Amino acid sequence: MKVMIVGQKWLALEAFKLVWRLGHDITAVAAPCEDDRLYKLAINKEVPALVVPERLTAEDVPGPTELLLCAHAWCYITKEAMEASYYGALGYHPSLLPRHRGRDAIRWALHMGEKVTGGTAYWMDSKADAGPIAAHLRRC
Repeated sequence: MKVMIVGQKWLALEAFKLVWRLGHDITAVAAPCEDDRLYKLAINKEVPALVVPERLTAEDVPGPTELLLCAHAWCYITKEAMEASYYGALGYHPSLLPRHRGRDAIRWALHMGEKVTGGTAYWMDSKADAGPIAAHLRRC
């Protein structure tokens, strides 16, 4: 599969390593800055790396990309960018959506004293942390 990874920090780095190890073709990565671990790893592996400060557009998605894999994405991914990949955009959120949408999901789960939490893989749409759920990953 031809995958573009959009993300940052440790989660995007681990997503890159997994996709690479599974033998998929990484068409490009998008990171918030050149200092990000994802950007540096992509350059080291000779994978095209973009700095995308605020919005990922269709022009940023190299063809042919089949899937946008979003791991701790910081930028807005436009509808046109999602449509530029064959399958769209698969995102990961560190809560059991629809609970705790937004940037402070882990903080809210702790604050609410939740005994069970986890993460959600979901098909992204134009709303924040919304779209059809692909899988819930629960942890006690």
